[in-house]
Amino acid sequence: MMAAFVLDTMPVDTAFQRRSNLLRIKDNLNSNRHVREVLQPEVVPFLQGSPGAIFQPDNALPHVAKTVRDFCSAQQMQLLPWPAYFPDMSPIEHLGDLVGRRIATFIAVRGGYTKY
Repeated sequence: MMAAFVLDTMPVDTAFQRRSNLLRIKDNLNSNRHVREVLQPEVVPFLQGSPGAIFQPDNALPHVAKTVRDFCSAQQMQLLPWPAYFPDMSPIEHLGDLVGRRIATFIAVRGGYTKY
């Protein structure tokens, strides 16, 4: 089976080293916007290019609303449930740690001063 996981709703295909686009969401994200601006244009085409992929949305309200569940069902997306209060399964938690460590290293290498 192909392994795919989600970084805050953005899929990453670990079998073929593919990544989806990173989207910037302005303002509040509700379930309708999530379907219209994230799932339809980005997630569905990505998953269609990864046969057998499993989509694992987190438990954020816009990601688990009935509108989203109905859309995922209509698209026949294979979903992996996300246990409540289970941060160890969250790839984004590990990614945040990795990014934080790299930023700290970058700042340390530059002598603690960064100019942007």
